[in-house]
Amino acid sequence: MAESSVVEKLLNVINWLLALSIGLIVGASLVLQSLYVPFMPRPASIVIGWTISILTLLGAALYIFDRARP
Repeated sequence: MAESSVVEKLLNVINWLLALSIGLIVGASLVLQSLYVPFMPRPASIVIGWTISILTLLGAALYIFDRARP
């Protein structure tokens, strides 16, 4: 298998950081009620927002731990 180029690795990091930030922004917006979702009750919006935030942080931690292994 060919080695990844520096540009490809940089794009992967940028994409990962972008996905992480979008997940946290959407989760926080749902929790703080600044993102309105029609036909969704407020308690459900808050629970879904916390779920998105926690799973995003968990995914980021697992990715970092996986990359740190030798």
